Amino acid sequence: MIADSTGRAVSFSIAPGQAHELPHAIPLLATLPGVPFWVVGDRGYSSHAFREHV
Repeated sequence: MIADSTGRAVSFSIAPGQAHELPHAIPLLATLPGVPFWVVGDRGYSSHAFREHV
């Protein structure tokens, strides 16, 4: 799920049971109406490639 600064859901994606959610993160960022000033995520999204994309 991706949310705006007030915590309202903007978009979501459902990953299969034991699959990692990271491949869904970049397409979810594309659903935002503009370019975010900051992005907050849990540790599962802390890959170098994702940080470079952001």
